[in-house]
Order: sequence, then C-alpha cells, then structure tokens
Amino acid sequence: MHHIRTLDMDLLTIHDYFQCLDLCPSAEDVRFRFQIVIDFSASIDQEIRILPSIRTLSLQVSSLEYDAQYDIGPFLNRLQLPSLSELEFWPGILVEKLEGWTHLSNLLMRSGQPPLKTLKVSPMPMEEFCNCLCMAPKLEVLLAAPSLFVNPTLDTLTRRSNPGQYFVCPRLRQLEVLLYGGDPLDAGCAGAAEFVLKRWSCTEKDANPSRICTIVLKIMEEHEVDRFLSYPGIHERVKDGLLITSCDGKLHEIVYTYDHSKFSSADVAEWKLRWTKNKRVAGLPGLFLAWYCTRVVEGSSVHAGGPTDVTGIELMKLRDM
Repeated sequence: MHHIRTLDMDLLTIHDYFQCLDLCPSAEDVRFRFQIVIDFSASIDQEIRILPSIRTLSLQVSSLEYDAQYDIGPFLNRLQLPSLSELEFWPGILVEKLEGWTHLSNLLMRSGQPPLKTLKVSPMPMEEFCNCLCMAPKLEVLLAAPSLFVNPTLDTLTRRSNPGQYFVCPRLRQLEVLLYGGDPLDAGCAGAAEFVLKRWSCTEKDANPSRICTIVLKIMEEHEVDRFLSYPGIHERVKDGLLITSCDGKLHEIVYTYDHSKFSSADVAEWKLRWTKNKRVAGLPGLFLAWYCTRVVEGSSVHAGGPTDVTGIELMKLRDM
C-alpha cells in the first residue's frame, strides 16, 4: 500500500486509524471521519507517527457526547505533520467546552510550524484558536464559525504585540464564515466584518498584512447574508474590489461584486450573479463569471460576454443597503 496517496476512512476503533496510517506511509490526502463512538483515550498506547507525506488532513468527529474519552486531543498528540498545508478540523461539541485544551496548537508546534495555507475549523476554545493562528504565518485561507471572530481573535489578527514583530497571518487573503443561525451570531458576524475592514485599511508601512480580498459566507438561508453586507463600511469595500460570495447548503452560490469599468460614477447599479455549480462554463471558475458580463443599464437587455454557452445565469438588482 506504499503507492496509496488518498485515504478517506470511517473505521471502528482508534487503533484501526493508526494502522491505516502505518500501512499507507505515502498518503498525502487523509480524511478521517469518526462517525461512531470512538474512544480516543486509547491513543495513549500509541507511538508518535511522523508523517511527512501528509499535506491535507481532514478530521471530523460526530460524537454528541460530553465525555473525556470522546476528546480527539490524545489522537492529535500522536501525530507529527511537518508538511501539512491544509487542515480541516471538526472536533465535535466537546472540545469547545474544555478549558486549557491545546492539542491542536501543540500539533502545529511539534510539527515545526508546517507550511499551513488553509485552516478550516469549527468552534473551539478561543485561546486555542488564537494560538493556532499565531503558528500559521503562511496561512492564506481561513474558515471558522463567527463566534471565533470576537476578541481576543480580532486583536490577534489586526494588531502586533510590539512594533518589531510581524502581523499574525500576514498572508491571509480569503475568509470563510459559517453564518448558520440567527441573532446569537450577530456579534461574531460583526467581528468578522470588523476584521476585514481593519486589515483592508491598515496603513502601517512596515510589516503590512495582506488585505482580505475574498469573503465566502456559508449560509442556510439567503437573508443570513444581510447581517454581513449591512455592516458599516462593507458596502464601500465591495466598491473598492472586495469580493463577497455566499454559498448555501444546496451548493447555490451568489457573488456580490462591483466593477468600476462597467458603470459610471453617476449611474451606479449593483447586481448579484446567481448560478449553480453544475452550470458553470467548462474550464471557467464560477467565481469569475461576473467579470464576463457586459455593461448593464437599468431597463436594457442583458448580454453575456465571453463564452456564449453560459446557462443558469440570473442578474438581479440588489436592494439598497
């Protein structure tokens, strides 16, 4: 099994997962789902696995039990991943409630701060989330629940501890936010918007962080986008080039975009482009379809420029924000 590059597993015991890693030492893309009740505490009997081949790791825990044996931390303690570039981590409901939980940041430290470019996580202790960000200087894409985008996260990502240090995650360019739910998420949604605005307008000449130029809002209902779009300052950043996309559970996507070359300053129209993933133009990323639309003047017909076989496209004027 030395030639296997991809693992996608849902196994019975924690020992089975370790054995799978041992049998496939060349695996680069590893996706482990823990759908049944797994006793992670049994990991303590295992030796540390140094796995330099793994570049993408996805760990998803589905347990709804508040019991120490369902804490994935001991499993993480037995991994060392020096080449990790993409991490998806869904530890279940238990980890968020555990104070002093540092297993994920310890993994990154033990791995020598791997070249992590993409981090996607569900709720976890706030301090641990900040610790992980501090150990990911090459991070470019971040997905998290809005509850994590409040202080101290906001300060961690927008301030330097002292003038001689770089910003945390200085290369971060894409933010993905899980906007599932209602009013309780408003504070986190505002925090995510504030983070985007602060990184966009940073004027420090030394050690400048990158702007967040792409936002992906994960939603269940279209109205959930309103809280982010209506946050003071976001509308202006969209005019300046910030690209905001929403994606619902049915994989429908909406891009909120503004192109200065298509509209005069006196006659501004804002539009949203809706399409489904299975109707993209072959070879053309859906995210860039908006740039293939010709000038749209209110009351005129809509013509699609570029490829002529575009289907499933609908242009609608955005309501005033």
